[in-house]
Amino acid sequence: MHTCIPRRTFLAASVCVPFMAPRLRAAEAAWPQRPIRVIMGFPGGSQTEAFARAYGEYVTQQTGQPWFLDFKPGMNGGVAAAELKRSPPDGHTLLFTITTTLIQNRVLFRSLPYDPDKDLSIVAFMAPGNLTLSVSTARTGATNLREFIEHVRKTPKPAVGTFGAGTHPHIMFNELNRQYGLDMNIVHYRGSAQLLTDLGAGVIDAGITNHLSSIPFLQKGVARAIATVPGRSAVLPGVASAAEQGATSAAFRIGGYQCCLAPGGTPPEVIERISSLFQEAGRTERMRTLLATFGADQPAYTAEESRRRYAAEAPLWIAFVKELGLTPE
Repeated sequence: MHTCIPRRTFLAASVCVPFMAPRLRAAEAAWPQRPIRVIMGFPGGSQTEAFARAYGEYVTQQTGQPWFLDFKPGMNGGVAAAELKRSPPDGHTLLFTITTTLIQNRVLFRSLPYDPDKDLSIVAFMAPGNLTLSVSTARTGATNLREFIEHVRKTPKPAVGTFGAGTHPHIMFNELNRQYGLDMNIVHYRGSAQLLTDLGAGVIDAGITNHLSSIPFLQKGVARAIATVPGRSAVLPGVASAAEQGATSAAFRIGGYQCCLAPGGTPPEVIERISSLFQEAGRTERMRTLLATFGADQPAYTAEESRRRYAAEAPLWIAFVKELGLTPE
């Protein structure tokens, strides 16, 4: 059956359609019209800051607009997310944080001053590189995961460190306890610095941190890397991943992300414009060098790929955090 379209309607439609794409391109080209404020979910000196500055340098080079950081740490990025929520959704205010702000905070806090799904728009996820499970050379003598498990079984209540309750390292130590029937005493630090100091001094038996922060301690020989997560690292080619060494939980096959977010309701074409600039930045020598420093080989994902990863992995993270039995703040 054929549908008859009045000639006037057909002509009106044929006139409007060609102008739709140019309008979208015009909106995209209009960004940015002023300096870009980047709210930071964590204090200065973090990997989040390093990524924000590196990607921002490229955006400024390409657009001519300044890119400045505004630090609003606290609540695993939640303070910064609440600040982003109050900002105009035009792409001139962004947030750099980690996926904990989007996912784990739903479990770690009784209430949030923002809705992760309504108030935040995903611009790009950025793989931060592998995490490294390192042991105290003096306390354990372990050279791989199997030997570390044997050490734990022989040691009353051995202490292991994470850089925060509810973090990926916390989840992984909890999963090792569950899989191998262990009883490790999981100690939570406020970041990696004191954790590694205690590890190097033999105060704790093991810790999980990003590779970059552990390098000085590995080089001194006071700590030894015995496993990486989620995969092998180009900067530690001789160290097998935890999954390769028998860790069965999905927690050892997934990783968190640095991420760039925009206010909810930001026009899709603006998000795509920012995302495309990040893609270009990832192909520069500057970014490849930075990624190698952190043991990462993947630049920013597209906005679409980032959203797919978020949808697929968020339920896993929420389940893992709930299993920790933490009392929400």
